[in-house]
Amino acid sequence: MFDLLLINPFWGFKGKNIWKEISGVLPPLGIASIAAFSRDRGFSVKIIDMQAEGLNLDSLGSRMEDMSEPKFVGITATTLSVKNVYKIADVVKNKFSKTKIILGGHHPTALPEEALKKLTVDIVVLGEGEMTVSDILSGKSFEEIDGIAYKNGSGRIIFNKDRKLIDDINILPIPAYDLLPMKKYHPSLGAYKKLPSISMISSRGCFGSCSFCFRIFGQKVRIKSAENIYKEIKYLQKNFGIKEINFYDDVFTVFRENLISLCRLILSDKNDISWSCFSRIGFADLELLKLMKEAGCHQIMYGIESVNESVLKNIEKGINIGGIRDAIRLTQKSGIDCRGAFMLGNVGENEQTIKKTIEFSVKSGLDFASFNVVSPYPGTKLFECAKNSGILNNFDWDFYDEATPLLELSTISSEKITKLYFSAYKKFYFRIGYIIKRVIKINGLEYFNLLLKGFFALIRFFKK
Repeated sequence: MFDLLLINPFWGFKGKNIWKEISGVLPPLGIASIAAFSRDRGFSVKIIDMQAEGLNLDSLGSRMEDMSEPKFVGITATTLSVKNVYKIADVVKNKFSKTKIILGGHHPTALPEEALKKLTVDIVVLGEGEMTVSDILSGKSFEEIDGIAYKNGSGRIIFNKDRKLIDDINILPIPAYDLLPMKKYHPSLGAYKKLPSISMISSRGCFGSCSFCFRIFGQKVRIKSAENIYKEIKYLQKNFGIKEINFYDDVFTVFRENLISLCRLILSDKNDISWSCFSRIGFADLELLKLMKEAGCHQIMYGIESVNESVLKNIEKGINIGGIRDAIRLTQKSGIDCRGAFMLGNVGENEQTIKKTIEFSVKSGLDFASFNVVSPYPGTKLFECAKNSGILNNFDWDFYDEATPLLELSTISSEKITKLYFSAYKKFYFRIGYIIKRVIKINGLEYFNLLLKGFFALIRFFKK
């Protein structure tokens, strides 16, 4: 018997969805961090990444045939994967009847009662998992453990007090990449230039108040030091031959001095690592952007969402059109590719507001754009408001895929939103001027192959 088996579930997209064609396979960094933290405290840990390895319920059962019984099995769940997670819990419990099953991640944290109503789910970890899972593995009684909900002997759901967030995330070890199938991972098409590439997260929390976002790590932002970020980069290069890093932090450019220090570490080491990141509008000046470019940054993605001021106010984005234009202009001036992310079908939208957003994306000079239909995820302000006002009537989590209209708006039909979703991709990517611009930027066979893959992915998407 060993202590802990962690499972990343399989999931997929239903219907017509661009991400079905271009989506990457990203490492489950949350459970990899829990694995590393638990292992450092002397517990034996294994990971099965069903998504990366292409496993289904049957092949998971086969994988566990020769496995000794774990004391605990932890499964991470998003809204899109949670129905599969419940089935996985059933398979595990059928195989290991004495094993306690722990669920964690965004969806169980938002809706713990739903998870604990499942017969095979014993515990839900709420929010950050490292300290909480370590307490569970140590043999503490459930009553003593902060940050969990669980079923007692009579089946009643008990909520313990919240766990205090980790103040300094620099105490956390490098995620247990060695337990993952590292050769299976790659980012989404259009988000990378070199392979092998891997995603990283160097902070937790977000100070924003966007109505569509569930801040599982709270609004207090905690960052890793530049030295620890670079240490992890060097580890990935040395042990797995990684050539590119994709930073998935919501607030990567906010802590300017830490980012400057990271760039200087890369440059002083003459490290040719390529990387990309996300940024909030208004948190990247030209001096910083030029340094990032020099240190290997090739792309920044900005969450623009809409160019209608009323819609931006409705979703509490905290940005304006002037700031959006400035961010694009400065990023392009620095020589870094600029990617914009847009949301279609928010409260307050109509056909004209969406068309203006699409038109802006085309005329803005953006190098890449992604368009998603609004998904009101559980735990967000948007979900609660939509549910309470009666405009959210679909609670089948399989369709929370950022391509299916879920809000019944009086100002625009779901059918029209879907048509505009397809139209956005056609209008942005199938322009002669845009195609010529991308061809001019080709600087090697690897980048040419990447563009070719993206082109054929779009063709498949439109055919469907």
